[in-house]
Formats: sequence, C-alpha cells, structure tokens
Amino acid sequence: MTIHEMMTLLGLRLEDSADTPLTFTTDFKLRALNDAQSTLARALNPGYLTELQAIKTGVTATDGILDLTYANLDGEILGGGQGVVQVKINGGLWMNEVGIDDVKKTENDLLKTSANNPLYTIFANQVQLLSATTTDIDVYFIKNPTAMIYEMEYTPDGGDPDTDVIVDASPAQGWVSNVVDYYNGIMVEFSEDSGNYWLVTDSNDAKGAGSLETNRTGGALTGGTLRVISLPFGVQTLQATSSELNPMLHPLLIDFAEAEAWAMHNKPNRRQPVYEKAIAQVNLLNEKYRPAPTAGAKD
Repeated sequence: MTIHEMMTLLGLRLEDSADTPLTFTTDFKLRALNDAQSTLARALNPGYLTELQAIKTGVTATDGILDLTYANLDGEILGGGQGVVQVKINGGLWMNEVGIDDVKKTENDLLKTSANNPLYTIFANQVQLLSATTTDIDVYFIKNPTAMIYEMEYTPDGGDPDTDVIVDASPAQGWVSNVVDYYNGIMVEFSEDSGNYWLVTDSNDAKGAGSLETNRTGGALTGGTLRVISLPFGVQTLQATSSELNPMLHPLLIDFAEAEAWAMHNKPNRRQPVYEKAIAQVNLLNEKYRPAPTAGAKD
C-alpha cells in the first residue's frame, strides 16, 4: 500500500471522512502510522523483517570497539545491539558472538579468540572485538524502517511549468534516492489541481536530484505540495512513499495506528479491541515463525 492508501483506510477506520469535521488531522494520522510501523517492527520476530536488513562494510573498530551509531553504520539499528545480526572481518572470516555473561569463559586457552576463531560481544551499544585490536569489519544488522512521508513540497523547474517540478531532494522531505528514473511510474497529485492524478515519466534526470517530469496537462504550476497516490505496476514498496515492511504486514500496521489514534482521542473502548486484535496477530505470527531450511549437515 502507498501512504495515500493507508491514510484513506485509516480515515475510514476512524470514521473521519470528508463528510464529517476532521477530528484527526493529516499530520496526526501520518504520525500514528509511523509510530505503528516502529511498534510493529520491534514486536515481530526478525525473520519477518528481511526488508529491513542492511550491511555496513569496511567500518573500522578502533582498538576493537565500534559504536553502533548512525554515523558509523549509515543507518539506525532497530532495538540497539539486539538488532545486530552478524559481524564479519572485512575480507575475512565470520565472527562468533559471545554473550557478555560468557566472556569470562574465553580466558580459557581452548576458547579464547584467535585468528581462526574471532570473537565479539555486544555491550554498551558497541561491537567489542575480544582481540581488542583495530580491525575493519562488516556489520549485518536490522535497521529502523524509513519514516513514511505523505506530502513533499515542490516548485516549478522553469523548463515546462505545466508538467515538470522540482521536489526538495532531502531525507526530511522524503526524497531517499537520487538514482536516475527511480520514481518513474508513480502516480502523483499536485495540491494546485487536487483530485487529478498524473504519471511521473522521468525523474532525477539531467536536471538533477528531485526533478520530476509528468504527463500533466493544464496551466502552469506555481508551487505547493505533492502526494504519491500509487506505485508502478508490480512495485509493492518504494522508500518513504510506502512502508518498507512487507506488504503482508501493512493491514496489521494500520491496526496499530488505529489503536494509537483512539488512545490519543481518549476512546479506550474503541482502542482496546483493535489493540488486542493486533497483538494477537503478532503473537500468532511469532509463534508460527520457522527459519528457512538450510543446506549442509543436520544435527
């Protein structure tokens, strides 16, 4: 689902239609969706979060210490140290994790860290190599989902103001990719002619990051807000314009968002059944999760 579809469905759940006074603002509903996305990601077994898996390669652990910060990993880890999936020596062996309670055991000559058995532990939001030597490592982790953006500011690009616009190409505005043609095929709506939907035919082209060319007809655009209405055929998610979570989880995300909205509106009788339904589904998914079978020796 796109954010537009989620916002529409959430509005229906909250009985917040265009025919009634707006109790829940657009900003509030978007905040509820983003909070719900984070809540759901933290609650689910990591096996359901493959879309959030990320790798940072060749990062230096100085004296064996790497702080798990956004600056070091180019992403924020979901759940802190618990979000670290695996660590590997850059260009070398995979490392074995040792729980902080078991570090004492590695003082044994048979169990200590070595070139053939590199060990690390997670403590104080750091990857700590037991060798305590400066080493370049690769960190495999689960990142926080990208915040969803519903509206982006635009201005005419000066070429063809009837069809082409420039969007603020910054993460704060939801622009997450400068790859040429990344946004081709999305359907958008301009605030200046609300209710009309236009196809993006070219994006991030020679005019630079944030450029969008559309098939729009009509008078010149002067500036306003743009909404992504739908994604290209066959594309289920697109960063910032839809949730990064698997599309199978989107209805559950809306359940959590609805529960939060009713809580903020001081309607516990409306919140409770929705919240209990969402938690029951999460528990069921976690109970039923089975890792994929792997090749090789079996116990």
